[in-house]
Amino acid sequence: MEGGDLGVGKTTRAACGGFICFEDEAGFTRRPPTGRTWGRCGVTPVVKVSGRRSGKVSVAGLIAMRPGSRTRLCHRLRRHTGHKGERRSLSERDYIDLIDGMHHLVKAPLVLVWDRLNTHVSHAMRDLVEAREWLTVFTLPAYAPELNAVEYLWAHVKHSLANLASVALDHLEALVRNRLKRLQYRPTVLDGFLGRLGRFCRRQPAHAEVARPQRVSVPASVGEPGADRSVEGVAVDALQEAAHCGPGRGDRPSRLAQGPAK
Repeated sequence: MEGGDLGVGKTTRAACGGFICFEDEAGFTRRPPTGRTWGRCGVTPVVKVSGRRSGKVSVAGLIAMRPGSRTRLCHRLRRHTGHKGERRSLSERDYIDLIDGMHHLVKAPLVLVWDRLNTHVSHAMRDLVEAREWLTVFTLPAYAPELNAVEYLWAHVKHSLANLASVALDHLEALVRNRLKRLQYRPTVLDGFLGRLGRFCRRQPAHAEVARPQRVSVPASVGEPGADRSVEGVAVDALQEAAHCGPGRGDRPSRLAQGPAK
């Protein structure tokens, strides 16, 4: 993880019984993700979609895990109609409300890991983070989506919406909310997303006792010598290890083509 993280001056009480959280955002438009399927030889499957591109659904997702506890998922949606003067992305208040909601759900300190989006590192967000003693924030290096478990969540959701021609924003919002709601009741699937990050995300049984460190410290950078073996230290090592792992490749059928609705 990079230096200059938000809240590194705090004593990381989150390392003692806290939750490690991963956050990321995604956008869903009326033009659905392209999926893959089998088709007749010489006949390309075509899905007719609307030619209108205005409007989208922005969603932020937050996955929280702790060894011995159930993995949690919270999300926040915003519908953008494309009207003039309307904000086209989530604001600092949207993100901090999502974090507050997770803290209210788990009732424990949080160690948040997210990317360097301009909204994440703004002065307004820094002030909001500093006002919350139970929150410690680390930022991921640039161009490292494989180190964020929520990226695999979006891939899963978009795969379930592939080739779905939705013409109404409210219908698209309802579908996205439904997919995320289902995943909230499937912690084993969420564990699968976390498992892509490495050995750090292997959960213990709910009845197992978790050894808590007596001393905690915040590592200033990856692999800092002399850093205490806290939860954050294990997380940093695992994320560094996951950076050397990539998804497997295999044979895939042909991609569906999209054509404008007539």
